[in-house]
Amino acid sequence: MDWKSKLSPKDFRVIYNLPPSAKFILYVLNQDGPKSRKDIINITLLSSRTVGHALKLLLESNLVEKVKPTKEKPKSKIDNRIVKYRLA
Repeated sequence: MDWKSKLSPKDFRVIYNLPPSAKFILYVLNQDGPKSRKDIINITLLSSRTVGHALKLLLESNLVEKVKPTKEKPKSKIDNRIVKYRLA
């Protein structure tokens, strides 16, 4: 299912008003799936500050959501500080 089909005309207006960096991150998340902030920085070659600002704007407009990592094995250690972002 295409993520654009779930968007309302208001959402398209919100996306239109976003800076190019936020649109690029939205595109990357659509193509590659959930990514951490560090992965987004490495893929897009944008600065950490730019990525942080773009993610903040996307989170505020409810286009992206944070996903906490889950344990795949009962006794596996997982770093809870790592957060992935995915399309809402």
